[in-house]
Parts: sequence; C-alpha cells; structure tokens
Amino acid sequence: ALGSNEQRELVFMAFDLLQLDEFDLRGATLLDRRKALAAIIPSLPHVRLSEEIGGNPEPVFDSACKLGLEGVIFKDPDSKYLGGRQRSWIKVKCLVTEEALVGGYTLYRGQKRAVGSLIVGTKVGREYRYGGRVGTGLGENDRKQLYELLSGGEMPNSLFKNVTVSDHSGVHWVKPRIAISFSYWERQNFGKVRTAC
Repeated sequence: ALGSNEQRELVFMAFDLLQLDEFDLRGATLLDRRKALAAIIPSLPHVRLSEEIGGNPEPVFDSACKLGLEGVIFKDPDSKYLGGRQRSWIKVKCLVTEEALVGGYTLYRGQKRAVGSLIVGTKVGREYRYGGRVGTGLGENDRKQLYELLSGGEMPNSLFKNVTVSDHSGVHWVKPRIAISFSYWERQNFGKVRTAC
C-alpha cells in the first residue's frame, strides 16, 4: 500500500489505550482500557480494535505458527499498564527447526577453547550456501565440546559462496562435514537466520 500510494486501504489495528483526552488510563486494567478503546473506535476512520481471544492458548498459538505469523502476545486482562518488560504480558514466538552444515565457528568471548557461535549453511547441488550464525542457548560444556570437535579441521577460507566481508569477522572456517539441528524465528535478507539457537 505504501509503495503504490494506496494508503486509503491501510487499517490501524489498536489493542490498548493508555490515555483518553486528559485522563491517564495506565492505572486501569487492560479489560477496562480495551472497553474505553472500543467505545471510541467507531469515530476513528481506518482504526479497528484487535481481536481478543480467550481460553486455551495452545490452539491459538499453533494456528498463528501455521499461518506463518511471528507469534502471539499473551496478556493478563486484569493487569495495569507498566512500562518495560512485565510478567503480565509475554510474547511467544514461533520457531522453525532446520538442519544445516557447520562451515565455521567463532570463539566465545575471547576464550581460546570454547565456541561462541557456529557458522551454518546448506549444500545446494555442488555449492555451499551461507545461512547465518547459530549460538544462542549453548551451555559451557557444549561450547567446549564443539571446539574440540571443530578445531582440528580448520581451513584458510570459507566454502560458503555467498559470505560477505562482515561475515568473516573472527571466524575460523572448517570443512562443512558436521550437520546440526537448530531453531530460529525468521530468515532475513539473503536467507540468513535471525536469533537462532
């Protein structure tokens, strides 16, 4: 819509109301804030109230993931609005699990014998394609074991064909012979994974 200058088709989905005229609503419950929002929505063109779904969260979350959505936000309807991260609302993201080949690694925070992140990719035909870095969620023992497994097979250059100069920083390249299974939230430009573990 923005690229084609068809903004009249855009709709703003509102889910909370923190202030109405001069009244601060942050001390009210989410339920009451949404009631106030629902009362003024009819007077606002191109604004709609987001749907609220109660009950068992598992089917809602499963459906969101099947639709390719980023995830679901769960909120306590009796909570007051507080800035920052709170236990009264949580964002649960859909994860994709995939297998990839390890083609390199970085060291963990300057340590000499522990892996910080793994450089992964896939083999397409005879070509190795870079997929990103994986490392969130590794424990101390995992990092040391991975170092022992990978450190003997280092190579001077990457076998991944689409690695940029910035991707080379601090990387020890290895022959892609070990496959791992990992999870991630989404793929960014050029197929790189984002927030992989």
